[in-house]
Amino acid sequence: MSRQAYGAYQNAHANELDQAHLILMMYRGAVNFLDKAIEGGKTDKVVMSHYVSKAKSVIIELMMSLNVEDGGTMGETLLDMYQKLFKKLNVAHMRDDSRGVTEVRNSLEELEETWKRVFASDEYKRFKANPDQFKMNLSAR
Repeated sequence: MSRQAYGAYQNAHANELDQAHLILMMYRGAVNFLDKAIEGGKTDKVVMSHYVSKAKSVIIELMMSLNVEDGGTMGETLLDMYQKLFKKLNVAHMRDDSRGVTEVRNSLEELEETWKRVFASDEYKRFKANPDQFKMNLSAR
């Protein structure tokens, strides 16, 4: 029963957050999982595997949440990047390669920082204030 209540809480909390916050939370979660995988992998490969699997799930969720049709080339670029990161993490996972895991972790952290800058930009704030007008202005360019 308590699991169902917690799940309902998580869903309600996620619905309250805007997409920008959810994206940043997903990146932060994946980076944290990979930090734990790297640290735990020094002594226990099962721990490493557990946290790498969690990070792979986050990357899959990032891929699934992309709207490639409306995202244009940016959506396609992100999808390609996520696929490459997933593949690299999967290979590192199979080989117990902490260096490969670290490379994926660092790439995800760079993406997180980039998105933080995007979400803090004036242009993003204008988009959030009036998405339809913003899209029309982009189409006119």
